[in-house]
Amino acid sequence: MRLLRVAQGLLANAREHARATHVHVTPTHGDGWAAVEVRDNGRGFDQRIAQPVSPNRGFGLVAARERLSSLGGTLTVDSTPGHGTSVRAVLPVADRDLVGAS
Repeated sequence: MRLLRVAQGLLANAREHARATHVHVTPTHGDGWAAVEVRDNGRGFDQRIAQPVSPNRGFGLVAARERLSSLGGTLTVDSTPGHGTSVRAVLPVADRDLVGAS
């Protein structure tokens, strides 16, 4: 469920900020982990510039990274102005958490 919430936030970012015409969502899992990657063909952004988090507007990339980190996970962002964005969220999971995930 945590990855679902992260994916929802990433899709909202693509809609609200990226001006993307295509978005790809790829869920994956392996031995002890589950991940979701969201890629868009939007306008991208300069990762060196901190993105502000607005009150009452979701939790943003910085907060998503902190939240995942507190759960033992990671958030990786790859973006370049004019070339879209790819974000991958990974969380450790127990095998029982993956039942029915295929």
